[in-house]
Amino acid sequence: MPGRRSGAVPPGREEEVDDALRRPNAELPLPPLPPDVTAAAPSTNGTAPDARATGGTRRFSTAIVGFGHAGARLHHRCIAELGTAGHPSVRRGTVLVVDPEKPPTLPADAAWSPSLGRLLENGRSLQDVVFHVTTPVRSHAAAVARLLRAGAARIIVEKPLAVRTRDAEAMVSAARSRGAELLPVAVWPSSRVTQMVLERVEAGAVGEVERIWLEQSKPRFQRTLESSGHRSAIEIELPHQLVLAMHLAGRIRTLRGASVWPMAVDGLELPMMGGVAATFEHESGVVSSLVSDLTSPVRRRRLTVAGSRGRLSADYPLGADEPFGRVTAPANRIAIERDQPLTAFVDRAYRFFAGLEGRPPGTSLDVHLEAVSWLERVTAEAREIGSAEESEPLR
Repeated sequence: MPGRRSGAVPPGREEEVDDALRRPNAELPLPPLPPDVTAAAPSTNGTAPDARATGGTRRFSTAIVGFGHAGARLHHRCIAELGTAGHPSVRRGTVLVVDPEKPPTLPADAAWSPSLGRLLENGRSLQDVVFHVTTPVRSHAAAVARLLRAGAARIIVEKPLAVRTRDAEAMVSAARSRGAELLPVAVWPSSRVTQMVLERVEAGAVGEVERIWLEQSKPRFQRTLESSGHRSAIEIELPHQLVLAMHLAGRIRTLRGASVWPMAVDGLELPMMGGVAATFEHESGVVSSLVSDLTSPVRRRRLTVAGSRGRLSADYPLGADEPFGRVTAPANRIAIERDQPLTAFVDRAYRFFAGLEGRPPGTSLDVHLEAVSWLERVTAEAREIGSAEESEPLR
């Protein structure tokens, strides 16, 4: 990419993950997977359940493939929290971490390997392992294919499934043909804020929904300079926003327009990395406008829903340090509730894998395939503009 940052991992770095998946592990004999143990159904009084009294359910070990920001700071954190809390389907113990580069600091509960080779080639059963694929997006297809060939049965894949529709379709087809469960990450549909919005909309708070505006902006200069995992702002927050828009308004009929802008930082101009704006028309007639400004001076995760009788706004949590969301309905009726969307998603994913409940909301493979196709359209059709100020404003 012209004008790319100096000192960063060079473009193509994600291919090292593919290579790592193919070579044997010469670094670390990974600990044996613990024997299957039973766990009780969730307690109704907040105390640790007694497996002997309930018959128990399956618990799963965890392997995180790709230990960058998403793997280390997001997925591992959620697994650690759920395990400590006595989640009925999360097996406490060693988390297997696979990354071609050894993390500078490794969590106390993690064992690192530069490749999946030893884990996949020593005859271990993978039926009781949940794999979290958090590699750069261009390595998703190779990682999932290797895991499926080795017999993995439960795989969580970070958003988006792939950059190209054909890669996403091949991934889904392979999982379905092997009877494996493939769960794309869908954070915002599992959010308590989203649930509160839907409750109010279904109760008629705004009348018939006509427009949705969704902004997910933040200053992302340092991570952009340090990593080449993404080649466009379209790949960063827009996949989350698009799945939420489809969760709220249904399938998309057409792309009305899209734009991207560069990131100017430290004397560099990084094309297409500054942000993206896109407007869609849904088959329901609702129009959704999605904006993600990665040069914003402040973090903002805000949803606005406008209807025939008014509008409401919702603010999602900005980080793990303040896990609360807020919904403001007509007449300034404000509700603030605890909200940990990714933890809620992972919680529901493991319960689903254990047969305790259905798929987490927003994880339909057909929805995610459609989302990838629209992201591909945005990439092909977005016009390049100078800055966020030139995009359609949020209202």
